[in-house]
Amino acid sequence: MAQPVTDEAILAQLAAIREQECASLPLVSSPSPIQSFTEQLESSKAPDTFIVKLKSLPKETRIRRIRPDGNCFYRAYAFGILQALRDHGREPLPNSTTVLQAWFRTLVSTEALECCEKAGYPRFTVEDLMEAFLEEIDKLEGSDAAVEIDSENDAYIVSFLRCLSSSVMKLHCDEYAPFLGPEYNTIDQYCATEVDPMYREADQLPIVSLSRFLQFPVEIVYIDQSPETIPARHTFPSLNPLHLPTVRLLYRPGHYDLLV
Repeated sequence: MAQPVTDEAILAQLAAIREQECASLPLVSSPSPIQSFTEQLESSKAPDTFIVKLKSLPKETRIRRIRPDGNCFYRAYAFGILQALRDHGREPLPNSTTVLQAWFRTLVSTEALECCEKAGYPRFTVEDLMEAFLEEIDKLEGSDAAVEIDSENDAYIVSFLRCLSSSVMKLHCDEYAPFLGPEYNTIDQYCATEVDPMYREADQLPIVSLSRFLQFPVEIVYIDQSPETIPARHTFPSLNPLHLPTVRLLYRPGHYDLLV
């Protein structure tokens, strides 16, 4: 007699189907008008509050869709930074002769590596992850070509940013621990569960820690079911002393896309 199919088996099968469908999507899409995205959501019966908020955005807004695999924030933020470095990377920093691209490369290759090592991550592991990000940064030098992250580098870059985010929180746990949910007792426990593993969605803590360290502000435009007709916007960090370009992300529950 055939054994009955369990709920767990059904859920596992559905998860495998979703994973297969997700893998067929581009990591980062070409930019398209926000109007096209809005129409797509409208046809898929998205909540009216989503549609109203999207229609309030400037018509010239364009969106790059990010693969919805749980790594979307980290991937979108990395791509947004690379885009900013391509567009502004040869401009000097305020009160400095150092150009933006060179400054950011040093920040990643030196200070970020030291931060991760101090937090207890093996240096050789972090270096391997970091090299993928540096490779994408180096591609920008003297080039006006469109930014495109190599698919082989994507997972390394996401892992590096996750590692860096965890490291910042661990080294400044007094700042971040008060914002933990009741299910976590320590920053180490939170990072081991929510930040270090791949495919875990980012909440506010890794967004704050990562943007503070890398210093490129990230503006989140929230598309949710609140009754307001205009999306809420929050920028992390709130101060931008280097006047760096802001990376703009569109947030729907559980997912981030990149606005350009």
